Amino acid sequence: MVPRTRLARFTLYLGGMYLVLALLKGLLNLAGATGAAAPMSGWTRFLGFVFSVLCIFLALRWFRNHVMWSVRNRLIVTYLFIGGVPVLLAGALAIGSGYLVLEQLATYLTVSEIRAQEQRLAAANVAAAEKIFNRGSSPEQIMANDPVFPGRSILVLPSRLAPQWLTTDFAGLANDRGHLYLRAAHVLPPDTKSGGERRIVISSVPFDQKFLAKVAAQIGSLTISEADIQVSNSGGSIRVTEQRGRAENTVGDQSRGISFSAGSVPQARAAWDRELDFGGLIQTTEWTTGSTLGQGAFLTGAARLSTIYAEFTASMGIWTGVIGTALLVTAIAFAVVVLIALLIGARLTRTITYSVASLYKATQHVNRGDFNHRIHVREHDQLAALQTAFNSMTESLQRLIIEQKEKERLQSELEIAHEVQAQLFPRDIAGTKTLEVHGICRPARIVSGDYYDFLSYGPDQMGLAVGDISGKGISAALLMATIHSAVRAYEQEALVSVDAASAYGTTGRRTTRAQMTPPSPAQMLWLLNRHLFQTTQ
Repeated sequence: MVPRTRLARFTLYLGGMYLVLALLKGLLNLAGATGAAAPMSGWTRFLGFVFSVLCIFLALRWFRNHVMWSVRNRLIVTYLFIGGVPVLLAGALAIGSGYLVLEQLATYLTVSEIRAQEQRLAAANVAAAEKIFNRGSSPEQIMANDPVFPGRSILVLPSRLAPQWLTTDFAGLANDRGHLYLRAAHVLPPDTKSGGERRIVISSVPFDQKFLAKVAAQIGSLTISEADIQVSNSGGSIRVTEQRGRAENTVGDQSRGISFSAGSVPQARAAWDRELDFGGLIQTTEWTTGSTLGQGAFLTGAARLSTIYAEFTASMGIWTGVIGTALLVTAIAFAVVVLIALLIGARLTRTITYSVASLYKATQHVNRGDFNHRIHVREHDQLAALQTAFNSMTESLQRLIIEQKEKERLQSELEIAHEVQAQLFPRDIAGTKTLEVHGICRPARIVSGDYYDFLSYGPDQMGLAVGDISGKGISAALLMATIHSAVRAYEQEALVSVDAASAYGTTGRRTTRAQMTPPSPAQMLWLLNRHLFQTTQ
């Protein structure tokens, strides 16, 4: 495509400069002259940016001048902006909102499972305190016979040895010397035997890979990593920073660290069963100070949509299928409505574009002089009325052209009749020895019924015929020609009679034209009257 505008030629020239500089820069880099190629980087980036902007502008202008020239394309673009873009935005909003909801739901399910473990540990800790102080069981016996938390450790402390903040029962995640624990503490009433000092029973379960695998069994893949939370009291802002790569302490065969993973994502049940990544922050408590500010752990993981849906609807019982069916029916109804709207819009667009295209083709035919072309009207709307009016206009133009041609033909014939009638009037000067007679006739129209003629009867006398036919135009001109021919015929008949009498005279003497007696006006008019009565209406 050859550039035709100045801007297009300038863009092509700029693109050529960019390619030359880029090629030269590449050759210098290959040759090892990076110092000489470095100054060209700024120019190549600048030229590339300007060239890209100009190309986008030219593409938009070409799109407007060529693609948007058609009414069909304009309507399609209009429908896309009015109907398609909102549907896409609504779909994107629904998908994004659904993803966020599912992500939060997956995080909620995971955190809920952790909180449920915390509540179980708190209940087990209260039960352990009851067994220790009321039944005489030892902590070692309780830990050995614990099927729920096999790795639990139980510690009984007086309140003076426990953290100062621990004055009430506690259950949650605790960060104790760089390690996470699922910990529950039960504060007993003061013991009168020990001087009224309170005793505290603390149960701890290491929040390690083994425990995380127990939580992840119902979700998917989970990862816990340390998070550093910095709180600014002045501005009220919170900043969370993930900390990885810290040293891990090893006790036995268990790796106790702040960053570890457990679980795996199950296989997909269907094509729609995608893998969903989620994440959230779990608040932890600093065990020595009891502070929750600046303490936390990142929880990240991956789960299947089917797993999340199954966990979410597990408590709904028989209503699960009803809700799923209702959502499916709603989605199908929405899709059907959108499809029907799309079909109606396509139908209306096709009707409009067909009418406009038919009118455009019809104007092309009229422009070529083809007035026989007619538009096939198929609808009963305003555009169809416009097509009907166009057909009526072409018919009127066709009749007008035929009438114009007929008028031109009649005008040509009238011009010929004018020339013929002009030939009927005397063209030579007539007269006698002592008189010259000239005549001229200027009709009001192209032809007329006016008549004059000069009749020669020798050198001493002549006849003058003047007449006017009633009416105007062709009929009067035709009757005038009849009168002219009749007058001439009677004149020639009189001359022929004189010549015959001169050559074969019965009187015994010769008669010349100069001596002949012309017919009287009465006799001539009598002959003309008889002729007209017999030959005309």
